[in-house]
Amino acid sequence: MREISEDRLIAEELEMLVSAASVEELHLIAVNAMASLIGAEQAVLWMAGGLGKPRVMAISGLSSVERNIDFTHWFESAAQVFGTLADTDMVIEAVPEEFDNPRLQSERSIYLLEDALHAKLVTRDRELLGGLFVSRSGQFSQEEIALLARYVDSLTRLCERWRYRSTGALLKTILRPRQFVKWAIFIAASAVLLIPVRMSATASAEITAREAAPVSATQDGVIERILVRPNQAVTAGESLVRYDGAIVRNRLAVARQNIGVAQADLERATGKSFSDELARAELRTLRAKVAEKAAESRYLEELAHRLEIHAISTGVAIFTDAEEWVGRPVQSGERIMMLANPGKVWITLYLPPDEAIPLDAHPEVRVHLDIDPLSSQAGTVVESSYEAVLTHEGNLAFQMRASLNPGESSQSNCCH
Repeated sequence: MREISEDRLIAEELEMLVSAASVEELHLIAVNAMASLIGAEQAVLWMAGGLGKPRVMAISGLSSVERNIDFTHWFESAAQVFGTLADTDMVIEAVPEEFDNPRLQSERSIYLLEDALHAKLVTRDRELLGGLFVSRSGQFSQEEIALLARYVDSLTRLCERWRYRSTGALLKTILRPRQFVKWAIFIAASAVLLIPVRMSATASAEITAREAAPVSATQDGVIERILVRPNQAVTAGESLVRYDGAIVRNRLAVARQNIGVAQADLERATGKSFSDELARAELRTLRAKVAEKAAESRYLEELAHRLEIHAISTGVAIFTDAEEWVGRPVQSGERIMMLANPGKVWITLYLPPDEAIPLDAHPEVRVHLDIDPLSSQAGTVVESSYEAVLTHEGNLAFQMRASLNPGESSQSNCCH
């Protein structure tokens, strides 16, 4: 008689499952059936969500699931322990008294009753759909566990059928002519929204020399003439700058005269030194004076030979205007021009503060040259200023330097 009553009971519960109008209703019927079917005081149903992450779908005695509470989080964490298909044959397992997870272990007695079971919802294709936690104060009998296994097998088939039904209905809706157009527009719009939008800013730029060699004044003096024009190509050893040599030549002539005077004084003292003790004592001083005047003369001769500054390498002479240097006094070490290699250039950018945007470590730039505005040069920023600087126009801007990418041709013209 007990077997007949159990068959009638499970038939009634299965009939309720089959009559479910939605998958949500199916889940609620399943957990609430555990009380009458096997006398469970608690039942929690979870299903495998996206990427296999467990998600609690129904709790006995409750019409909805509260997601942001510890109770739900604990059961979803516990479901991950039982969510493995390592032993698919064991559909029903006892929930252990001890967990490796400290949180699951410390809160087991809070959320589960004394005797607890877990039943897996496994399809015939060995796919894990979810699981069912049941627990009560007393121990489950073998007959009740077998009854639970029969019920879970039917529940698995119904969950699988609802999943196919939902997928098929969605496909039918999408494949309708009007719906297909709507879905196509929706998918296309979503794809467009997924395209990343790059932030950009506009900055003025110019091509400047990189690793340019300075041409500096070799001595104090006055520039007589600049022998090259701005942006002129020069070769190593070519004359670039000529000093006004009048002062140096005059000083050299005086120094040579001073050598003759000092030499005459030395000869006179040498002749008197045989009879004059004082003249003999003066010989060492006069010899030192002759050596001093000779050294001064040699120095001035060297300066006379350095009245022209020569290029130390091949390149392009970079300076503003040759005429403004004529007659201009310079000091030794003062820079007059630069010698730049046309193949080594910087793209110097001046970004206004209003255009400042967050930048990556090495952002890309596109430079449009004045001489070829229809095409652009690609480069990569390699350094930037921390603070804004004054530009040639007197405006504040962040200065950045970029190098041309391999394959791009360098130009010496300004660009924007």
